[in-house]
Amino acid sequence: MFGFFKTQKNLDAEKAHYLYETAMTQSRQKEWYLNYGVPDDLDSRIELLIMHIFLWLYHLKACEENRNIAQELNSQMVADIDASYREDGIGDQGVAKRRAKLVEHFYGLCVRDEQSFKTND
Repeated sequence: MFGFFKTQKNLDAEKAHYLYETAMTQSRQKEWYLNYGVPDDLDSRIELLIMHIFLWLYHLKACEENRNIAQELNSQMVADIDASYREDGIGDQGVAKRRAKLVEHFYGLCVRDEQSFKTND
């Protein structure tokens, strides 16, 4: 009823949440672990999630009006991964180190894969 009071930022956050949940569902499919040999551990699950998020981000970046959704999606991913590390019993310093390593790895993958996509277009 009061949906018209939502700001664009809230709408972007909702869209990003939907995309994040979709990526999470896809990255947790049993086939990855049963048929493709992906180890069923925290780091491998995060790698699969990153792969799916990258695909969303790649497409979102193509349109200027979707950049806020892409930023929100990225923020949700980092927050969720932080929570996953903490649930796994990793302390603040360990989470910070893993997050820094993960972000560096993620952006390295993004640059590499984006260049790969451009050469295949």
